[in-house]
Amino acid sequence: MAARFLVLRIVLGLMCVVFAHLLGRSLARSKAVARRGLGPASWALRTLLAGAAITWRTGVDRLAAAVYVLSGAAAVAGVYLERRPPKPPEDLTKKMFPDSE
Repeated sequence: MAARFLVLRIVLGLMCVVFAHLLGRSLARSKAVARRGLGPASWALRTLLAGAAITWRTGVDRLAAAVYVLSGAAAVAGVYLERRPPKPPEDLTKKMFPDSE
């Protein structure tokens, strides 16, 4: 039974990892989650549903455990990438207009 749905479980696992990354980014973006209510609740719901769909018929196996670990790492990476300060824009005026002297 599990072999028939392997491709579907892999696609759901990839979706779960992407949703977890977007959940981490939205958690980092919302400054006061308690004050504004549930801001990133939609990403949390999507992540939980995709994670639960992987284990629906087969239970927790190696694929599900790998997806859960990768989802946690993706959420942490989303928080880190959102809180990292952006690089300043590059000044290209010296390259475009060199001094003619």
